[in-house]
Amino acid sequence: MALGRMKTIVRQLIDVNDQLYHLALQKTEAIKSGDDEKVNEIAQLETPLVGLLESLEEKRKAEVSEDLRHAGGIGSKAMFSEWERIAVPEEKKAEWRELYERLVDSVYSLKQANQLNQDLLRESLQWVRLSLNLLQPQIRPTNYGNPNGGHDAPSPYTGRIDSRA
Repeated sequence: MALGRMKTIVRQLIDVNDQLYHLALQKTEAIKSGDDEKVNEIAQLETPLVGLLESLEEKRKAEVSEDLRHAGGIGSKAMFSEWERIAVPEEKKAEWRELYERLVDSVYSLKQANQLNQDLLRESLQWVRLSLNLLQPQIRPTNYGNPNGGHDAPSPYTGRIDSRA
C-alpha cells in the first residue's frame, strides 16, 4: 500500500480544486460586471483543469481499488473511509483525516462558488429575456381591432331604429 502516492494524489486534487475555486471567484466578478469576454476567457482556463481533476480522480479510484484488493478483496466501489480504515496505520489517521477534510472543504467551496455563478447567469438570462420581451412589439390579430377574434358579443343596440316608440 502506497500511502505516499495517495497523499500526492489527494494534495493534487486539493490544489486543482483551489485553482478552480479562484477562477470561479474571478468568474463571479466578471458576471457581475457583465464582461462576457472575461467569462469566456476564464471558461477556457478552466477546461484543462477540469480534465486534470478528472484524471486525478481516476488515479485516486484506481489506487483505492488496488489497495483494497490487496487488503482483502473489497470491491472497487469502496468509500474513502473504508480505504482509510484498511490502508492507513493508526498513528497516521489524524494526518489523513486532516488531509481528507481539506479536500472536502475545497470541493465544497468550489461547489458553492459554481452554484453562485450558475444562479447569477440564470438571473442575467431572465433579465435579458424580460428586456427583449419589453422591446419587441406585441403582435395582434388583424381583424379590424376586434380583440375577440372576429366574433362580436351580442349588443342590445343593433343600429336600427325602433319604430314602435
